[in-house]
Amino acid sequence: MKKTIAILGVDGSGKSSAVELVGNHYGENCVVMYMGFRRFEDPRIEALQNKQNRNVIDTLRILFLTYRCFWNRYNKATKENKIVIFDRYTHEGFINASGRFKRLRVLLFKYLFPQPKKLVYLHC
Repeated sequence: MKKTIAILGVDGSGKSSAVELVGNHYGENCVVMYMGFRRFEDPRIEALQNKQNRNVIDTLRILFLTYRCFWNRYNKATKENKIVIFDRYTHEGFINASGRFKRLRVLLFKYLFPQPKKLVYLHC
Protein backbone atom coordinates (compact mmCIF):
# COMPACT_ATOMS: atom_id res chain seq x y z
CA MET A 1 0.00 0.00 0.00
CA LYS A 2 1.37 3.40 -0.97
CA LYS A 3 2.00 6.01 1.69
CA THR A 4 0.76 9.47 0.77
CA ILE A 5 1.08 12.69 2.72
CA ALA A 6 -0.74 15.87 1.69
CA ILE A 7 0.13 19.23 3.16
CA LEU A 8 -2.60 21.84 2.83
CA GLY A 9 -2.94 25.36 4.13
CA VAL A 10 -3.51 28.98 3.36
CA ASP A 11 -1.02 30.90 1.23
CA GLY A 12 2.09 31.74 3.23
CA SER A 13 1.52 29.11 5.92
CA GLY A 14 4.72 27.22 5.09
CA LYS A 15 3.44 24.31 2.98
CA SER A 16 6.35 24.27 0.56
CA SER A 17 8.85 24.63 3.41
CA ALA A 18 7.24 21.72 5.27
CA VAL A 19 7.21 19.60 2.11
CA GLU A 20 10.88 20.34 1.54
CA LEU A 21 11.77 19.36 5.12
CA VAL A 22 9.79 16.11 4.99
CA GLY A 23 11.20 15.34 1.54
CA ASN A 24 14.74 15.86 2.81
CA HIS A 25 14.00 13.56 5.74
CA TYR A 26 12.87 10.68 3.48
CA GLY A 27 15.44 11.42 0.76
CA GLU A 28 15.38 9.03 -2.21
CA ASN A 29 12.43 7.11 -0.74
CA CYS A 30 9.92 9.82 -1.61
CA VAL A 31 8.42 11.77 -4.49
CA VAL A 32 7.26 15.38 -4.08
CA MET A 33 4.37 16.55 -6.28
CA TYR A 34 2.84 20.04 -6.51
CA MET A 35 -0.95 19.79 -6.78
CA GLY A 36 -1.94 23.45 -6.77
CA PHE A 37 -4.00 25.51 -9.18
CA ARG A 38 -1.27 27.92 -10.22
CA ARG A 39 0.50 25.85 -12.86
CA PHE A 40 -1.08 23.59 -15.46
CA GLU A 41 0.56 21.43 -18.07
CA ASP A 42 -2.23 22.03 -20.58
CA PRO A 43 -2.05 25.50 -22.24
CA ARG A 44 -5.71 25.25 -23.24
CA ILE A 45 -6.74 25.92 -19.63
CA GLU A 46 -5.13 29.36 -19.51
CA ALA A 47 -6.43 30.20 -22.98
CA LEU A 48 -9.98 29.35 -21.93
CA GLN A 49 -9.63 31.21 -18.62
CA ASN A 50 -8.48 34.34 -20.46
CA LYS A 51 -11.28 34.14 -23.05
CA GLN A 52 -13.44 37.28 -23.04
CA ASN A 53 -16.90 35.81 -23.63
CA ARG A 54 -16.65 32.49 -21.83
CA ASN A 55 -19.80 30.35 -21.95
CA VAL A 56 -20.98 27.29 -20.00
CA ILE A 57 -19.21 24.85 -22.34
CA ASP A 58 -15.92 26.73 -21.88
CA THR A 59 -16.33 26.59 -18.10
CA LEU A 60 -16.97 22.84 -18.21
CA ARG A 61 -13.96 22.33 -20.48
CA ILE A 62 -11.77 24.23 -17.99
CA LEU A 63 -13.12 22.06 -15.20
CA PHE A 64 -12.44 18.77 -16.95
CA LEU A 65 -9.04 19.81 -18.32
CA THR A 66 -8.05 20.85 -14.79
CA TYR A 67 -9.10 17.49 -13.38
CA ARG A 68 -7.20 15.74 -16.14
CA CYS A 69 -4.02 17.64 -15.21
CA PHE A 70 -4.51 16.71 -11.56
CA TRP A 71 -5.17 13.08 -12.46
CA ASN A 72 -1.98 12.96 -14.56
CA ARG A 73 0.01 14.47 -11.70
CA TYR A 74 -1.49 12.05 -9.20
CA ASN A 75 -0.73 9.03 -11.39
CA LYS A 76 2.79 10.21 -12.13
CA ALA A 77 3.51 10.63 -8.41
CA THR A 78 1.97 7.36 -7.24
CA LYS A 79 3.28 5.01 -9.93
CA GLU A 80 6.56 4.45 -8.10
CA ASN A 81 6.67 2.48 -4.88
CA LYS A 82 7.74 5.47 -2.80
CA ILE A 83 6.24 7.78 -0.22
CA VAL A 84 4.40 10.57 -2.01
CA ILE A 85 4.35 14.03 -0.48
CA PHE A 86 1.82 16.39 -2.06
CA ASP A 87 2.38 20.14 -1.84
CA ARG A 88 -1.29 21.05 -1.69
CA TYR A 89 -3.83 18.46 -2.74
CA THR A 90 -6.87 18.23 -4.95
CA HIS A 91 -9.21 18.39 -1.96
CA GLU A 92 -8.54 22.14 -1.76
CA GLY A 93 -10.66 22.36 -4.90
CA PHE A 94 -13.78 21.20 -3.15
CA ILE A 95 -13.03 22.88 0.15
CA ASN A 96 -13.19 26.19 -1.72
CA ALA A 97 -15.70 25.15 -4.38
CA SER A 98 -18.29 27.74 -5.31
CA GLY A 99 -20.33 28.86 -8.24
CA ARG A 100 -22.49 27.17 -10.78
CA PHE A 101 -20.72 23.79 -10.87
CA LYS A 102 -19.96 23.45 -7.17
CA ARG A 103 -21.69 20.07 -6.80
CA LEU A 104 -19.95 18.62 -9.87
CA ARG A 105 -16.59 19.96 -8.68
CA VAL A 106 -17.06 18.39 -5.23
CA LEU A 107 -18.07 15.02 -6.69
CA LEU A 108 -15.13 14.90 -9.08
CA PHE A 109 -12.56 15.80 -6.44
CA LYS A 110 -14.06 13.57 -3.80
CA TYR A 111 -14.37 10.41 -5.88
CA LEU A 112 -11.55 10.65 -8.42
CA PHE A 113 -8.76 11.25 -5.93
CA PRO A 114 -8.23 8.99 -2.95
CA GLN A 115 -7.89 10.50 0.48
CA PRO A 116 -4.20 10.71 1.44
CA LYS A 117 -3.02 8.45 4.26
CA LYS A 118 -1.91 11.51 6.20
CA LEU A 119 -3.41 14.97 5.73
CA VAL A 120 -1.73 17.95 7.39
CA TYR A 121 -3.38 21.37 7.41
CA LEU A 122 -1.13 24.32 8.21
CA HIS A 123 -2.66 27.54 9.46
CA CYS A 124 -0.79 30.68 10.42
